[in-house]
Amino acid sequence: RFAGEAGDNGEETREVKKFESYKRETALPREAQGGKILVDERADSIILPIYGMSVPFHISTLKNISKNDEGEYVYLRLNMVSPGQGVGKKDNLPVGDLTSTFVRSLSFRSTDVARMTELYHSITTLKRDQVKRETEKQQMADIVQQDKLVPVQGQRPDRLPDVFMRPVADGKRFPAALEIHANGLRYMSAGRAGGTAVNILFNNIRHLFYQPCDYELLVLIHVHLKNPIMLGKKKIQDIQFYREASDASFDETGNRRRRIRYGDEDEIEAEQEERRRRRKLNKEFKEFAAKIAEASNHEVEVDTPFREVAFSGVPSRANVLLQPTVDCLVHLSDTPFFIITVADVEIVHLERVQFGLKNFDMVFVFKDFKRAPMHVNTVPMKQLDNVKEWLDSVNLA
Repeated sequence: RFAGEAGDNGEETREVKKFESYKRETALPREAQGGKILVDERADSIILPIYGMSVPFHISTLKNISKNDEGEYVYLRLNMVSPGQGVGKKDNLPVGDLTSTFVRSLSFRSTDVARMTELYHSITTLKRDQVKRETEKQQMADIVQQDKLVPVQGQRPDRLPDVFMRPVADGKRFPAALEIHANGLRYMSAGRAGGTAVNILFNNIRHLFYQPCDYELLVLIHVHLKNPIMLGKKKIQDIQFYREASDASFDETGNRRRRIRYGDEDEIEAEQEERRRRRKLNKEFKEFAAKIAEASNHEVEVDTPFREVAFSGVPSRANVLLQPTVDCLVHLSDTPFFIITVADVEIVHLERVQFGLKNFDMVFVFKDFKRAPMHVNTVPMKQLDNVKEWLDSVNLA
């Protein structure tokens, strides 16, 4: 595992890919004759005149293109993908066949400014579309086709009404109900296009978290998936269902909510009302999370963050509260969500632990060495003992 399976240094072997624009010479467009540069969008290729011959180049072999004006001439420079160009080890591509010859760059000049400008924009657009398709293809590589959701027969499903979902499905936030069915969950989000059904199967749930609203503004149920699913055009692996615990939805200026008396009694009554509302929300969400675990035959277990051993840090941009659970280290209150499964971690390295410094950093190295390590920066030094105690409790060095 340390030596790597794909190469001697533990990295994947990358080679120059081969592309085929046309299977035979007769497949070239007729317009390619006459020493003209032609952009063939159907074949994703650029046909360039070289020594009086029309030579096709697939758009994937193009690295970049530049246009320069010098006097009455316009120059187009096409830089191609070839080995030995990369500045670093990551960018360099090894040669599969040592006898291969590579074209590194091609330059063309013309006095027809309009024609060269049109070619420049056409080639740039073709390259941008090709990069976009490749990026979408890579993002969709780990999308697994899910089974179909089996609705509950003969009875109404258990429902958690008036909850919001993150991330938002159609760009607007509408409350809807979360339902428990035979083999999964369904959230029917309302929207402009009549709503979107989000189905989450039990066999695709890796972690299910319930976080009460005792010290938070939200009470929530968070689902961390084994394999990502598509929500609209976005790939997501974390879905959260929440309800706001604050009384912001009430209009305090309304006649029904206003009291004639003012002072301490009114404040005490408002605090008691908020505590009752928070207890009711916690009970409702906790019972629904337990129903989810029961409906999955306990394939999915409910995990709750331990706020008593929490510590602050910066996993992304903002300083947030990181809370350990039985199996994970999480931050669920704000986006972007932060979830690390303890079973996936090989070792945790504490950096900048020195006398006189106020903060230190944590680096989580995963058992899958192809996965990039995750950093948690700016952890207060006064919480070092709590962090070490938690790491020892989950057998992480």
